[in-house]
Amino acid sequence: MEHSDRDLVSLTLDGDPNAFEVLVERHQQRLLWLCHQMVRDWDEAADLAQEAFARCYRSLKAFDLDRNFYTWIARIAVNSCIDLLRRRERLRPMGEDGFLAVESPHDGPEEIADRRETRNAVHRVLARLPQKYRTILILKDIEGISGKEIADILDIDHQTVRWRIHQARKMFKDEWETIVDPPDPPP
Repeated sequence: MEHSDRDLVSLTLDGDPNAFEVLVERHQQRLLWLCHQMVRDWDEAADLAQEAFARCYRSLKAFDLDRNFYTWIARIAVNSCIDLLRRRERLRPMGEDGFLAVESPHDGPEEIADRRETRNAVHRVLARLPQKYRTILILKDIEGISGKEIADILDIDHQTVRWRIHQARKMFKDEWETIVDPPDPPP
């Protein structure tokens, strides 16, 4: 029988040494991917995800069992990612780190190259956005996290999430048209 996240948290708090390990196994890939989308470096993403689980474990007694576990740990991870990005921005501008992509074995070289070029362009544009708008687009449009969960992760109200998504998409579109796909000049 598969336990819910809530059950696993309760079991962990009751002293079951394996329960938290199950939570980690259940959520580590998704959390690692989220961290990578934020910081664009697999080593740093792995460190951030691991630290998020460690911080989560240390403060598990404060977890509200009526909340979603993944949303809670994602909030911890996103805050750590934002802190790292702020430190990184003080040291150097965001670079063009490699982006690991899962390619289909049926794709030809042109499809793979086109997809990589598009992904790199997306991340170049994202890098130009202010952090709060970049974060919200990554959570919503890349990770597919719901507006309610984003509100919980970022500790803002749902209306603010909706407004930021709207603004961020507008900013993204403007930047995209400026640096990636400029409009044709009038004849």
